[in-house]
Order: sequence, then C-alpha cells, then structure tokens
Amino acid sequence: MSAHLTAPEFSIVVAADQANGIGQGGKLPWRLPAEMAFFKRLTTQAAPGRRNAVIMGRKTYESIAPRFRPLSERFNMVLSRDPSYRPQGAFVVSSLAEALRELTQLETLDQLFCIGGGELYTTALAHPLCRRVYLTRVHADFDCDTRLAGFEEDFQLIAQDGPHTEGELSYTFETYQR
Repeated sequence: MSAHLTAPEFSIVVAADQANGIGQGGKLPWRLPAEMAFFKRLTTQAAPGRRNAVIMGRKTYESIAPRFRPLSERFNMVLSRDPSYRPQGAFVVSSLAEALRELTQLETLDQLFCIGGGELYTTALAHPLCRRVYLTRVHADFDCDTRLAGFEEDFQLIAQDGPHTEGELSYTFETYQR
C-alpha cells in the first residue's frame, strides 16, 4: 500500500523571457548552462531514499538531447496521446491527471515537477495541486512561438535570486507560491 493516498502537490519549473516566451521551434531560444545546472539541482535533490519525478509532454521529452534521455536520477513521466509511444526509461500517460494518479503509487516519490511544454504548463497552472512556480526570468525578448500563460494573479512572488549574467544574457530566479 502506498504512503500517498491522494494526488501529490507539484511545482512547475520554467524559464521565460520578458514577454513570457518559453520556446521557438521546439527548442529553448537561449543557452544558459548555469540555469540548466540549477534545473538539474532543483529537480534531482530529494530526501534520502527517495526520488523526484518530472512530468513533460512528448515534444519536450524529444527536445532533450538523446544522450540525456531519460533525465537521470528522476522518474520521467511523458504525456502522449499516442498509446503506442514507448520511450525507453520513461513512463507514458495520456494526461496530467493520469500522471498524478500513477505517481501516487510510488512510495519513494519525494517531489514532483512539471517541466514543459506550453500545453502542460497551462493545464498544470490551472490545477489546484500546483503549489509553486520556479521561474527563471530571462531579461531579454526572443522570437518565441510558445508562451507561458499568465499565472501571477494566482501565485505570489516569495523569493528572488539575481540578476545573474551568463554571456550576453542576464536572468533572475523567481519562486512563486499559491
């Protein structure tokens, strides 16, 4: 019997430009290695004997370089409407609700993070169990075709760290809580 009897609370991890742009052509429009290191630290650090989970859409999963798939040291949950889709090393479900139901069965689950893309973020932000948003605000504007829906009305800024500079770009880590 699982220790989790109800669906777990979860967080969102996202990087967005000043206009809430998060992607262009299925890729991040910037390259920020220190921000990626922050993402890895945040999503892998778990209590002893436990492991975090990341939920992502199929396109997000496929945008990860093959040598990094599945994301190490984390349960990988991929959302796909294709029942025959079976990426090696990842669980596949058809919705966020199904992912949350499946993850309640993992007795060693610590934290849960939604990591993209745009459609999943929209669904996750509207979900009552979404408690935190870890936003890396990139202080620039990019030609993005995918945007993060507004969320500031339902969440309150509780922490900021930055600005940090990498190459020509600066960014700030922001944490919001519902």
